[in-house]
This record gives sequence, structure tokens and C-alpha cells, in this order.
Amino acid sequence: MNSPVFTRSSRRLQLEANMSLRPYNRHLLVEPKPPEESAAAASILVPDEFKPMPLHAIVTVVAIASDCSIDLIPGDKIVCSSSMLEEVKIHGQAYYLLLENYVLCSYN
Repeated sequence: MNSPVFTRSSRRLQLEANMSLRPYNRHLLVEPKPPEESAAAASILVPDEFKPMPLHAIVTVVAIASDCSIDLIPGDKIVCSSSMLEEVKIHGQAYYLLLENYVLCSYN
């Protein structure tokens, strides 16, 4: 599958290649950073498949809806609340969407 080609035009996203999912209604398509494994000993018993969700997530912007007012481009890294990431599965592929209001900050 070919990667989408992005250009800048006054820091707004223009999608030049077909993409299987495009965000609308002020949403960002993001790619979460895989959580780091911690080897801390648990003081209470929990199921083996339990993974605690961190309060905040660092994600990479993949695409931006055309009506977003936030000044981001694909490839930017942002911090958001983990609970605000919406997972959408289409044909077995997981996509993550985030409403622009839940972007806490960007970082380098």
C-alpha cells in the first residue's frame, strides 16, 4: 500500500493520494506510540491480560480534517488524554481518531 503524499499550504494539510480513512468534523487521525513495558512488581493480583492505561498518550498525527483550526501537520507529535482516543476498526485495521479539542500540547 502506498503511503499518502502530503504537502504544506499555509500549514494546512492537503491530501494528494488516496487514503483509506479520512478524518472529518474536527478530528485528527493519529498513530499511538506503543506503551513501554514496566517491570514493576504488582502489590495486588490482576489478570495477566490486564494492562493499565496511562493517563496521557503520545501520538503522531497522520491526517487532519480540513475543518480543524489547530496548527498541526502530519508527523507532528502531540500529547492527549488516553481515554479520548477513539479506536475504529475497518476490515481488521485499527485506526485512532482524536477530536482536536483533546490535544493538550505538541512537542519535539
